[in-house]
Amino acid sequence: MSVPSPATLRDGSRSRLEVLPELKARDLNVLLKDGKKKGSKELFVFAREDKVYIATDLTDTGGKPEKTSKLLDLIKKKLSGTSQNGSAADVLLNIRTMAKSKKHGLEALGIRKEANYVAVESDKLNNLLVHRHDPNAASQLRQRSELIGEAVKDSMKQLQDLYSADAASQSEDDKKSLHEPAISIGSTLAATLLKKFHDANASSGTQELAFFSMHFLTEHSQGVLDEIQKQAEKSNSHKLDKELLESIRSGLQQSIGNVRASDTVTAQSSRKKLTTRTTTTATTTTTSASTTDTRAETDKPISGPPQSLILHDRKFTISRQAGKGGHGVVNIYESPSESSSRPPLSVAVKSPGGGINSDASETLATFQKELGLHLQAQGIGHENVVEILGAMRIKDQIHIVMEDCSIGSIDGSFKEKLEAAAVQNKITPQEHKAILLTLAHDVIQGLHFLHDTSKVLHLDIKPANVFIGIDGKAKIGDFDRSKKGSAIKEDYKQIPDTPQYVSPRLTGEQTRIKAAVNQITDNEKASKKDAKTAEERKEIGHAATAALRALDRNVTFTHKDDVFAAGVTLFEILYGENPFRVSGFAEDTIKLMNAYAAATSRDRRHILFDKRQLPPGLGAQEAQIQKLLMDLLHPNEDKRITLERASTSTLFTDASVGTPEARELIRSVGMDSG
Repeated sequence: MSVPSPATLRDGSRSRLEVLPELKARDLNVLLKDGKKKGSKELFVFAREDKVYIATDLTDTGGKPEKTSKLLDLIKKKLSGTSQNGSAADVLLNIRTMAKSKKHGLEALGIRKEANYVAVESDKLNNLLVHRHDPNAASQLRQRSELIGEAVKDSMKQLQDLYSADAASQSEDDKKSLHEPAISIGSTLAATLLKKFHDANASSGTQELAFFSMHFLTEHSQGVLDEIQKQAEKSNSHKLDKELLESIRSGLQQSIGNVRASDTVTAQSSRKKLTTRTTTTATTTTTSASTTDTRAETDKPISGPPQSLILHDRKFTISRQAGKGGHGVVNIYESPSESSSRPPLSVAVKSPGGGINSDASETLATFQKELGLHLQAQGIGHENVVEILGAMRIKDQIHIVMEDCSIGSIDGSFKEKLEAAAVQNKITPQEHKAILLTLAHDVIQGLHFLHDTSKVLHLDIKPANVFIGIDGKAKIGDFDRSKKGSAIKEDYKQIPDTPQYVSPRLTGEQTRIKAAVNQITDNEKASKKDAKTAEERKEIGHAATAALRALDRNVTFTHKDDVFAAGVTLFEILYGENPFRVSGFAEDTIKLMNAYAAATSRDRRHILFDKRQLPPGLGAQEAQIQKLLMDLLHPNEDKRITLERASTSTLFTDASVGTPEARELIRSVGMDSG
């Protein structure tokens, strides 16, 4: 069960979307890109048959639009007061407010009101989306810093009491007694931060609040602790030790997430006393869950993933396990339909689920890092990037709520089901073509968004990290290796251990560095063998160590490495196999990759395509497919095609690519149980 993206709905397309409560920023981005291709500088909002649409072309109205007065009333009726009111819906409500205003100056805002529609300049809309919804934007980073400073100053009385009590503590028991008050201060800080964010962003929707709150569930919560120590220094107070700061962080994170578990025991507000040598004071109690709607604190940790949770005001109940890995388990949670405006919805929740020997603090740090990297990559959101919807901390566990991608990765059971469906004639060759080309285009679009908008390198693109959403769209996920920037220097050991997806340049650098390391160690062994004394052998060892330290082991990762990996991924989607995978050791694959890099264009074509066949439905596009793959997999980075050019390949102008029918085919194949 899921609410599909509006772009997949009955009246949706890349040129026109029906305006519904679940409309997202990434859906509007699809329209903005379509308009850019057509050379359109505006988007048009209009109504027809009591439905509201936003389109890139006024010829796509499907009939005579309603009068603008009715359009504005319908926008309010459909979007105001909905609990699922997200970022894009907020933008449209603001456009309505401005269009309804009788004041002059709409043109300066990029809005043009006509008799039967409202036009919005694409650039102005795009800037509004980026400003409001990019959690990495400088303005939002600055605002978070300001709100942290204000929240800490508002809590100075409680902090001063804690500073004094910590300074006066004389035993371990004294120290331990301060942890619960510290947690309480963290909870108070969470409530203050949420209130201040809401006051400063009165028109913000649930998505902005989610981004704001989730920010503090990552390592970025350190900003709060740094501000606490800074204020202690300013007031000449005793600085708190690391353990008390971690207790404050724990209280903050347990209270600030935008998800809460509904099957846990909610911690009761309690006044914890801080005892000093001369006085006894009390801290302010925490704000209740009903006030912030983000409470996730418990009196005791739950056993495993929560059985139910609340995201915004919808309750989700655990349904089934979708997968399990070394650090976590992914479960699907479902929320039944409550009304026609609130259809059934499902989400995926990643929870800690390591073995009995897993370290809780290590797992917590891993989840915090994963959440931070994913939010950084997700940015303003895109239909082809797995979206995090929320997160919560319960004691030492972080649970991450994502969109439902339980169909799995494109190289998992979906691949087997798709091949079986083609062999058993459950799908026609033309339907098979539509599925494969749609998935290939999705990968290019998602990675282009990461590079162009989020400014993030994925660094581990492969079919296993491309998932299929319940909406039938391929989505890039797993950002454990991702980095912010366009060129990142790292130790060569950070090159993924899947050489069949690694670019020839990185493979060559890896080979060169390994050879240099081996040369130094081999020389060391040979010299020690000939050495006469222990002192000589010791000197030889020191010289070898110095040589290894002097050796530059860093390699530079760029977006072009991601492009190559995307090319290999597209090859697997279209041909069903990896062109560089060699049965045997990884060194054999690296040898093939080095040979490919040194080969002529003709020989590279032989390596890629000899003895390999496309599915029957793609036969007519073989020349286009091979050209695109040769361009994406060019060993010379300067000649490798860009993702923007790849996305506009004539291969993807086929009428079946990305249609609602293609999405439904992907869904039906992926969800086929037999």
